Amino acid sequence: MKRSRKKTAGRFGGVLVLALTALALLAPAEASAQIPPQPTGNEYCSDRSAPTGRFTVPNGGFSYLDIGFAGSPGSVGAALWGVAADGCMRPTSAPTCSSPCQIQVQAVCEFHCQHDHTPPYPWTVRLFPTSGFVVSWAGTNCVPAKDAPQSDCIVQMPAPGGTTTATAWFASAPDTVPPAPAPTVAVSGVGSYTMNVSWSASNDNNWLGGYDIYNGATRLLRVGPFTTSTRLEALSCQTTYNIRVEAFDTANRTPSNTVPATTGACIGNSDTRAPNTVFHVKPPLGTVKRPVGADRSEQYSFPVG
Repeated sequence: MKRSRKKTAGRFGGVLVLALTALALLAPAEASAQIPPQPTGNEYCSDRSAPTGRFTVPNGGFSYLDIGFAGSPGSVGAALWGVAADGCMRPTSAPTCSSPCQIQVQAVCEFHCQHDHTPPYPWTVRLFPTSGFVVSWAGTNCVPAKDAPQSDCIVQMPAPGGTTTATAWFASAPDTVPPAPAPTVAVSGVGSYTMNVSWSASNDNNWLGGYDIYNGATRLLRVGPFTTSTRLEALSCQTTYNIRVEAFDTANRTPSNTVPATTGACIGNSDTRAPNTVFHVKPPLGTVKRPVGADRSEQYSFPVG
């Protein structure tokens, strides 16, 4: 019996060793150790800008952003949004322009270059005023970013080798005219964890940046200037939300009315059924003897409990 067990264990151990050896041979060589960060422009990074394989991208992985200026004098800074990989920008890290210029962004700072397993490609670039009074990003496709200052424009970069444009409009004084009219909010389709929010559109004399959706003082979401409805998800059940929408430009905000809405009952956490009090198992039997006559007894059984 012991010999049989040893033989079985030996066979199992051999199979395990073979399986581990096969996995080691089939696994990518680079998986055995993490690649240290590579310098900007390194060909190793340029050839590996996608998480699914190795390939050479156009122009070494760079895409281009042409920044234009209009109106009064002013300057604009640029930085990658949401990541700390400004070294992937040219001509310098976080460049500043006060006249037409081109920013180059390299979409290569991923696992091999920045120890990031999920590359944030395509890059988004934050444009922000560094001097003057910006009043508009007219003609620029600004991507809504909830945590960005309302004077900023977040630009999504094109594929490597492509070019996109942005134009900063400056005035001699800050914009003091808020968006109008004020949005009017309605809430519908309230469930346990979701609700629909819609509102009337606002306009602005210079540039409407978009709309912020609030629960009381907490900003939940930001959408672009051409969106007038959204669906809030991942809400808490049996909770009252005070929904408000604010239209904003580069310097001003116009709030809507506030609509209270209470989400539905928590699913799976309430049971209103009466408890089951019926016994489905018979109790055990007990045995007792009672005397019958002077010299004999009679035995019988009865339920215990």
